[in-house]
Amino acid sequence: MEGDDEQTTTGPPSVPRWLRPVVVLAVLALAVTAWQVGLLDLLTLENMRAFAEGAGPWGPVIFVALFALGEIIAVPSVIFVVVAGLVWPLHVALPTAYVGAMSACATVFTLGRLLLAGGWGEAIRARLPEGVKRYDIALANRGVRTVTVIRFFTFMSPIMHYVLAASRVRFGPMMLGSAIGLAPGITALVIGGEQAMHHWEIVEPYVIGVVAAFILFRVVQHLRKRAGVEPG
Repeated sequence: MEGDDEQTTTGPPSVPRWLRPVVVLAVLALAVTAWQVGLLDLLTLENMRAFAEGAGPWGPVIFVALFALGEIIAVPSVIFVVVAGLVWPLHVALPTAYVGAMSACATVFTLGRLLLAGGWGEAIRARLPEGVKRYDIALANRGVRTVTVIRFFTFMSPIMHYVLAASRVRFGPMMLGSAIGLAPGITALVIGGEQAMHHWEIVEPYVIGVVAAFILFRVVQHLRKRAGVEPG
């Protein structure tokens, strides 16, 4: 893929020391406020559909902003995508959900980079098992291809936003890989609507379980090697 094979980078640049605590406090304040006012309880499929319908022509703009903010506090992204398909016709719903998802990816990735700047990201990567480090190298050198695969299988999993932020993948390849990898899932959810959401709720725990099991397997394999035990 053109421009995909890049030189390994060292991660995000340093940021002012005061910025990280400000960002952390802002996220905590957002989460606490959402909990105090009962916002998380209101973010149901029915309530969000009614809100989007009542917003008129500003609906798509507000939707994109809420999608990005919701992803920060781990509101299931599937709800936003399905709502778009239920509220607007396909020619409006699909680009609205797509732009919302990409805005959410950019927002949480940037937030993660701010939180991990100043050597924290490097410290995390230095402690990764060798097997996992290979994937970090792949993200640095073949970012578009690797992120495409990750997004295709994990969709908008909140933890993956921060995993990517902690890696050495650059912003551009991360966004392009996300745009490619998320496209099939977003299209299916917008077209399938509530039925697609129902099936995702069934499948999501298994997807997360497979990803967690794979990571655990790599960690155990690394620990066995360090202990001098050959894999069975």
